[in-house]
Amino acid sequence: MSRASGYLIVLVILSGTVSSEGWEWRNPLPSVNNIWGLEEIDPSGSMIAVGAQGSIFLTDDNWNSFTRIEVPEKVEGIDFKEVDFPTSTVGYVCGQSGCLLKSGDGGLSWKILRTGESHNTFIDIDFDNSLFGISVGCFNDLSPFDEYGMIACTYDGGSNWQISDYKYVLYGVDVFSSTKAVAVGGNGTIIMTENGGSDWTEISCPSSQTLMNVVFIDSHIGLAVGFGNTVLRTADGGYTWSEIITPVPTTVRLYDIDFSDGGSNCVVVGYNNSDPVLIVSHDAGLTWSVLNSDTPKFLLAVSHCGSLGFTAAGCWGAMTGSNQQGENWESLFQSFYSFILNCDFVSESIGFCVGNDGLIAETANGGIDWTVIEVEIDPVDLTDVSFCDNLNGIAVGDEGRVLYTIDGGNSWHVGITPVSCTLKGVEFVNSTMAVAIGEQGTLLKSEDGGITWQWYEKKLSGNLNDICFVDQLNGFICGDTDAFLKTIDGGNTWTSIPRTGAGYGTMSCIDFTDSDYGMCAGWGAKIIKTTDGGESWEMVIGGAGAFLWNDIDVVDRNIALASSVRGSVAYTETGGAEWSSVGPQTNASLFAVYYNAGSGNTIAFGAAGAILTNDDLITESGLDPDGWAVDHPVLDESPYHTSSRISVNVTNPACSNVMASITNSTSISQRISCSLYSIDGRLIMENSMDAAAGVSSSVSLFDANLLIPSGFYVIVLRYDGMEEVQKVIVLE
Repeated sequence: MSRASGYLIVLVILSGTVSSEGWEWRNPLPSVNNIWGLEEIDPSGSMIAVGAQGSIFLTDDNWNSFTRIEVPEKVEGIDFKEVDFPTSTVGYVCGQSGCLLKSGDGGLSWKILRTGESHNTFIDIDFDNSLFGISVGCFNDLSPFDEYGMIACTYDGGSNWQISDYKYVLYGVDVFSSTKAVAVGGNGTIIMTENGGSDWTEISCPSSQTLMNVVFIDSHIGLAVGFGNTVLRTADGGYTWSEIITPVPTTVRLYDIDFSDGGSNCVVVGYNNSDPVLIVSHDAGLTWSVLNSDTPKFLLAVSHCGSLGFTAAGCWGAMTGSNQQGENWESLFQSFYSFILNCDFVSESIGFCVGNDGLIAETANGGIDWTVIEVEIDPVDLTDVSFCDNLNGIAVGDEGRVLYTIDGGNSWHVGITPVSCTLKGVEFVNSTMAVAIGEQGTLLKSEDGGITWQWYEKKLSGNLNDICFVDQLNGFICGDTDAFLKTIDGGNTWTSIPRTGAGYGTMSCIDFTDSDYGMCAGWGAKIIKTTDGGESWEMVIGGAGAFLWNDIDVVDRNIALASSVRGSVAYTETGGAEWSSVGPQTNASLFAVYYNAGSGNTIAFGAAGAILTNDDLITESGLDPDGWAVDHPVLDESPYHTSSRISVNVTNPACSNVMASITNSTSISQRISCSLYSIDGRLIMENSMDAAAGVSSSVSLFDANLLIPSGFYVIVLRYDGMEEVQKVIVLE
């Protein structure tokens, strides 16, 4: 794997960092983690954002600058769902694992009020004052997917909580007096309390859609929003509600709402498929109009801040802001969100990365700041990049695309190839010769710096996934079971590597330090090692479930790093004898990891433009695991394993609906959720279903009407408190 025509339009990514124990976000800002909650702390411009993986960000100048706030170790890595500040100093956060936090210093530090309930989630929280507040969400006492509603009330600032349940999951709550509150949730649920949460009354709702949030402009006028483009309005304090027509389709999911100027301006955010949705009202919610946002990701939260206007945020940490009227929205950070699939560094300072939608980005300071280069050529996803010097480089990708540059990336041109399949790797052998690999056994060579390409005589049946050269003679290729190759003459001829030993299956990445010592990683959480140039291999990690390593960087014969589809990094400093799994605070898949020996910086790249650097991870004395933010379980204790009570076996190969055999040996119905990802980590669709107690059945995991193109996919299954990853081939 690499490390490291038209004129160009250049977008400079503004510098800024978020640091946690040596790990710093470079793109996107403030981080790639989803933001679920926004709140004004002070009208002068002080705001707070909370989100996935224990993320809390604080600004005092309307996001011109920001700080990532450290949270108690016990809640690092869990998702925070909402935040509320009833005063400028006292604030509360709620989230997964029954987590409730409190701050008494304006969000600078946080203490745990309660946590440790692994399958319970507080989704929203609201306080009337610093003492009386309500949090709502979902919990259960049977199984992690037998969900019902949860209500928690406190009258002493969070020291004590009274917990009760409700028949449906509750997603939003607004406390608008010392005794009165309204909560909303699944199946068109609206409930009201008029005695501080001791009793709740069901309110008739004109919609059966899931309601995600509710806000009261005053003691009479309130608005609720939800799925199916649902906007509800009350003018009598919540006793009766009517449905409001909006100019967006019924497929829209509305997530959050806030207002300014006594309701003169109301903003609702959400999404339609993967597109952001913003609608605004200037008459307290009676009529609505559609707005445009330049954020490329869907929105989950919105908050108003004094005279500075509205801020909205959501998927992949995207943040956008508007004026006081909720109009003229612009991104707050000049981030990019294309998935970054690979990188190559020419020197200690100069490097390039490539990814989806034709992304090519360059750094001139070792990965701290990045410049996006928009090449005026029809974009395809780019999977790998290789430079032989400061001027000459090659990028490869889908549709047999090859781009080459002879001026250090200032301009790019299309090379001529004899294939239309996806090319997955490229390496320069010397200043003129390069080798490219890809699907269906594709093995090509160029002898003119990437301008033209020819087939090798040998063609394999399996996919070739990664390539590396350790010098101008010795190179290695990995791929499917039969697709392991080696050259000792600079790529002129290739021979198969036998891989004697266990059945290692598909390998996705390979790296060697010299002609003898190297490692491969791939499916099944497997990492294998050779010390004799590939003549024999030994398993150094295996048996941790259907888990995919995306990249491996073998630094020397002791130290190696591997990045995964689950957003974690494993490291060894014992030549593979012992491994620890650690990772940055991110919910994004990491597709590439690279150690820059010149600068001492470790860089990880991944989904939604994720770029993180760490200059403390590898020191002169070896690996320093404290340089990373969050410890993850070691692989033999990985949570990604199967259940002894439930089994899900996906039919492989599959048709578009993807059939599976499900056996539930428990005495109760079990909820199973499934997410379908492309092989590079893009979410395609999600679904959930119930598995009846004590039976086996054959079910369709996805809607057969949603045609999935043929290819390789990843299915993430969640059931019985577990997560399992399975690879599937879909045939139309």
